[in-house]
Amino acid sequence: MDLFVLTYEKIDDPPKQEVDALVTSLKGSKILDRMPGSILVEGSRRVISSVGERFPDWRLTKMAYASAKPPNRKLRKSL
Repeated sequence: MDLFVLTYEKIDDPPKQEVDALVTSLKGSKILDRMPGSILVEGSRRVISSVGERFPDWRLTKMAYASAKPPNRKLRKSL
């Protein structure tokens, strides 16, 4: 199972009926988080990408983790 983010591509928030239809069509997948315009889903790529094809205003992105060092941080020797 992979993590995916579904993001609404239009300027306004998505209509509630469209979000409900999208969530209903994600059978077999687990919705981890929802915000207006984005949904975090855990499931198989095949199921989630087929849902993405039926809802063209939603973009499917596989979630990835990135590590970064804090900016301008240097280790100092103690005196």
